[in-house]
Amino acid sequence: MKQIVIEKNNDSVTFLYEQLYEALKQQIIDGDMIAGEKCPSIRKMAEDLSISVTTVMQSYNQLLAEGYIKNKVGSGYYVEHINLKHTNEDVTKETYQDKSDIFINNQEYIYDEQAFDFKKWKMCSSKIYTEYGNELLFGSDLKGELSLRTEIAKYLFHSRGVNASPENIVIAAGTQQSIFHIGRILKKTGINLISLEKPGYNPVRSMFLDAAFNICDVDVLDNGININALPNNIKSAVYVNPSNQFPTGVVMPAANRYEILKWADNNDSYIIEDDYNSELRYFGKPLPTIKSLDKKDRVIYLGSFTSTLFAAIKISYMVLPDELSKIFDNNRNNYSQACSKAEQLTLAYYMSQGYYYTAIRKKRALFTKKLKAVTEAFDKYKYEGIELLNTNSGLFVTIKINTSTDEKLYIDSAKKLKIFTDYVEDISNSTQKCIMIYYSYIPLNSIDLIINILFNKWRLL
Repeated sequence: MKQIVIEKNNDSVTFLYEQLYEALKQQIIDGDMIAGEKCPSIRKMAEDLSISVTTVMQSYNQLLAEGYIKNKVGSGYYVEHINLKHTNEDVTKETYQDKSDIFINNQEYIYDEQAFDFKKWKMCSSKIYTEYGNELLFGSDLKGELSLRTEIAKYLFHSRGVNASPENIVIAAGTQQSIFHIGRILKKTGINLISLEKPGYNPVRSMFLDAAFNICDVDVLDNGININALPNNIKSAVYVNPSNQFPTGVVMPAANRYEILKWADNNDSYIIEDDYNSELRYFGKPLPTIKSLDKKDRVIYLGSFTSTLFAAIKISYMVLPDELSKIFDNNRNNYSQACSKAEQLTLAYYMSQGYYYTAIRKKRALFTKKLKAVTEAFDKYKYEGIELLNTNSGLFVTIKINTSTDEKLYIDSAKKLKIFTDYVEDISNSTQKCIMIYYSYIPLNSIDLIINILFNKWRLL
């Protein structure tokens, strides 16, 4: 590493941290700092250059966000393994053979290690493998492990007001597989028409289209899906996110929940209630589900552990009305249980020990602080080209793009900073451009700086 010189002239238009960032980046590009080399500690760098620790930290955070360095917890910062033409052949060969960093190298987005406590999860998993390994020698129940379905039934009753029998619960490997099951079951009841929220969750639309359902698009209003626009005098189903509509964040009020139940009863139809994000609602208690109000057994309830635990878990579940549960049982040999039995048993034990409830409380507290930090950063670094539309979600904020620039350029710019973003198809009309920023992945103490850097990038578009 070459000696770094910082110009401290007060008339300089370049901030100190930007000078240090540029100097370090250039040394990495030139090969003066090689892949895998440990960077000086923040305190030592500050002492050597006679600058503040905060200045060095900002420089390192910028290099971290752009992928030039990585942070190994408890060890420090290291030069990232990237393909640099000036890197010598021996180092390149050594780096290629270093398999310990494979997963780090493939990390596409910023992530927050505080978002989930894997220690307790590993402890539960170890118990299953060491004390119940014999259970893993046999396949899983086609509806899912009874122990997990029982824990889910208890959880739904206490937390969501849903009175469900374990026999009516089906475990699936993600919401999309639940939708696959539902589509096959509904076909056997003679239902061929599905109403979907517009805008809505596109993967669900694709699955119903692939299953040869007719689709009825229904606009989302300020109080949820337009119930008056739902089809009448025909047996059908409607898919809704009443507690936190995706992607608008609109909440369906109690009066409308009773109205949609009335619609389902009058038309011999079903409501598919996807309660994907209710536990991460930060303003007041989670809202009662439509399923908890259902007296005529017209609601198919969907839940998932992806947002409350971690994305890779891919365990979801559905609570079927009695009629549909019988159809599933009569045709159960046509289905397969694709969800890992080991993970099902681990989750069942994790819930039985009370760890799941603790994890949710911690995640709610952490993500509440993150959402506050995001909104404060948006106010602090005001950018006229964007407007916050939805701050109700526990995972992301939806923003409107008020410029002529293609919104995909905004997404590409964010992804270069390793910020997880996604595209939203028309929130209210075809000319409105919106994207989602998943703040849930960003460490709390990095949000302010990252939003500042992001806005500066966007202003150059």
